[in-house]
Amino acid sequence: MDGNELVTCCFTGLPLKYEEAVMLQVFPTVYHEESQQLFCHREHLLERLHKSVPVHPDLLDNEE
Repeated sequence: MDGNELVTCCFTGLPLKYEEAVMLQVFPTVYHEESQQLFCHREHLLERLHKSVPVHPDLLDNEE
């Protein structure tokens, strides 16, 4: 995918640029090797995570 392609935010259904999306990799269980990639806006992920959940510092560096 190039940076101009659009993906869909898994929380809102709104489009966003691939290069700006946060990619979530979801495994059905810890025993599965296959996964699914979901995309979202950074701010929507941060809004939905409980404040006690640690997140990668790069997700916080871009907060407005």
